[in-house]
Amino acid sequence: NARSPRLGPVLPHYAGLATWARKLKMRIDKPMRLLEKAYYLHHVGQGEEAKLQYDRLANSLSVFVNKSFDDWASSIDKDVSKLLENYLMCRGGVENQLLDLKFPKQLLKLLSEIHYWERLRFEIPHYTTEVYSKREELRALREHVLLVVRDYNKIVTILSGEERKLFKERIRYLDKKVYAGLSKLTWMSKGVSESYITQCRQHAKDVKSSVKLYKGNTKRVGQLCKNISEMLLLRHETPVKVLYEKDDFLKEQVTHRKNVGDKIRQKHEEITSIIK
Repeated sequence: NARSPRLGPVLPHYAGLATWARKLKMRIDKPMRLLEKAYYLHHVGQGEEAKLQYDRLANSLSVFVNKSFDDWASSIDKDVSKLLENYLMCRGGVENQLLDLKFPKQLLKLLSEIHYWERLRFEIPHYTTEVYSKREELRALREHVLLVVRDYNKIVTILSGEERKLFKERIRYLDKKVYAGLSKLTWMSKGVSESYITQCRQHAKDVKSSVKLYKGNTKRVGQLCKNISEMLLLRHETPVKVLYEKDDFLKEQVTHRKNVGDKIRQKHEEITSIIK
């Protein structure tokens, strides 16, 4: 369908339409070339009609490709560099507690369009060359900032609301480190990847280690408390039914309570060592 052709999932809109038209033209070019080489065929009216239809369709497809390029070029803001003035990150999620990447989607589309137009051997507008020349640098920076976002969000989401209060000071300190990316540093800033990213990830790593230790200790304390709650100070079951004399039964219970008491004491000492 020429009005809404099925484009690949990675193809941008305008260059995708042009790519679709080029591929369609390649499909009709091959049989036409074979017909032109078939000198042994007699010239008949149907052959001339087929050649005429081919010329019309091929010309229409070429015009469509050129029009798609013109439409794309006219849709571009000539001051492309202002897209890089966005801050690196922004707040998002529930109650703005999470971080989100603030890389302009319009710029992603632009870089993708340029990439495919170059593959189609079109000369891209001169006012986009500077930004496009930084595509690898921007890609690397985007991936590094995304690592900071993931590190931060993993720390926040793994903690419950009450647990966040325990780590309030640590999270606040981490917030101070990432704040520059929310209010000062843009995608045009130089040296971001080397200094800012490294510091943020290091501090996030430290906080994450503390959170991981806390989570592990909490789980262990819970297991120990559960084990203690399941210990009985009265032994009333034996592998074989035994009829005890009064004194023997009391001695059996004293021995059992001592053994259980020793186990509870060991688990209590472990809990105390964890929470110190």
